[in-house]
Amino acid sequence: MNPQWPTFNEEKIEHKIDYALNTDYSYMKLRSSSRYIFGFLVIVGIILVLSYPGSRQFLNNNSGAVSGTLSAFLILLYFAQYRTNREQQQLMEANHKPVVEIEDYTVDEDRLVIELSNFGNGVGRNLELVVLSVFKETDNVAPDISTATLTRQPEDPTQHRQGQSIKPGEDRVSFEAQPTLKLNFKEKDGLQNSRYSFKSGIPELGRQDVGITYLYFYIRYEDLLGKYYINKVLTLETNPESELNDFAKVYKDAGIHPAGSPLVDQPTVIPTTLSFDLSDVEIHKERKVM
Repeated sequence: MNPQWPTFNEEKIEHKIDYALNTDYSYMKLRSSSRYIFGFLVIVGIILVLSYPGSRQFLNNNSGAVSGTLSAFLILLYFAQYRTNREQQQLMEANHKPVVEIEDYTVDEDRLVIELSNFGNGVGRNLELVVLSVFKETDNVAPDISTATLTRQPEDPTQHRQGQSIKPGEDRVSFEAQPTLKLNFKEKDGLQNSRYSFKSGIPELGRQDVGITYLYFYIRYEDLLGKYYINKVLTLETNPESELNDFAKVYKDAGIHPAGSPLVDQPTVIPTTLSFDLSDVEIHKERKVM
């Protein structure tokens, strides 16, 4: 019996994301403005004090206390300016932050087609499909991670669009990529990685006798400031065989785990470098989903 996954109200989720982004942005903007006003009032106060009759005599008689007070004010202004600059950077990041959500996906022959929406304020660019192949390491081969370019699916099959970005507010845009596998082979002089299509990669895993293999699919993208983000798409649980010689056959034969499925352990993947940690992933001897 297939497990039942919870359904979500997409309209409510979209509203909450939009409200959270706008609230955080407005709050940071207000705090940044208030610090500028505070600094301006301090400077005006100092000018008024200096222009008051007798103020110079008072300052001369109390130079030590005045010097300490001014030093304290300068330190406060420095920290206020530092926090203002940091929050301005956060404002800039928030203003350019994409929030790309995966709406749906389908398999079309040797390609994975993913519908994406951008609920954020910034452009999500350089979209990629990331595939992490995980299996019990052998004397000859070890897991590795590969990337493939995600491009907009053309409405006209005769056209070849190369767009790799999604603008704020764009909804359910189809992107496609041909998934690939990368394997690390243990050579005398170290690890040597090789990239494969699914047509040749899955049979190669079968020849290496690796057993149950988890294929983790992600999308990765970056904002206009160069910050990377990564989202889970799905996980395929397969036992590599020579007959599984294209992506559609692998998908049809595999056990499919939606993103966030509790039935399969999740590795840690760093968006910027695509380095990964498999210490929390247990490889089972038999498939959990048939």
